[in-house]
Amino acid sequence: MTLFEAEFERCSKWLQDALDYAGNTHDLADVKKSIQNKEVEFWPAPNGAIVTMFIDYPKTRVLHAWLVAGELPQIEAMIPSLVTFGRHFGCSRITGIGRAGWVRALKKHGFTGIMTTVSKEIA
Repeated sequence: MTLFEAEFERCSKWLQDALDYAGNTHDLADVKKSIQNKEVEFWPAPNGAIVTMFIDYPKTRVLHAWLVAGELPQIEAMIPSLVTFGRHFGCSRITGIGRAGWVRALKKHGFTGIMTTVSKEIA
C-alpha cells in the first residue's frame, strides 16, 4: 500500500461524511480517481482532510475547497497553507462549500458567506 492509499483510507470516513452531507454526487472511488488524475488536490491531516480544486472564472481564479471534513481546529490550522498554495497558483480567493456553521466558525479567519445552495430531488 502506498502512502497516498494509506492516507486516503485513513481519511475516508471524514471524506464520506462530507460526501453524504453534499448529496452523494460522487463516491470515494470518484474522489480517489480525481486525486490520482491530479484533477483535485488532497490535503490529509492528522484530524481532518480537505480536497481542493482550481476554478477559473472569467474575472478570477479561485482555490475551491470542495470537501472539508474533520475536526474544526485541524481545518483552521490548514488555512495558512491553503492561502499560500492558492496565492502561488494565482488565486485571488478561497471558496468552500459545507454546513452553514462553517460561516460562523471561519469568520475569524476572514471568510464570509456569499451564497446558499438549495437542492430538490426531481427524479
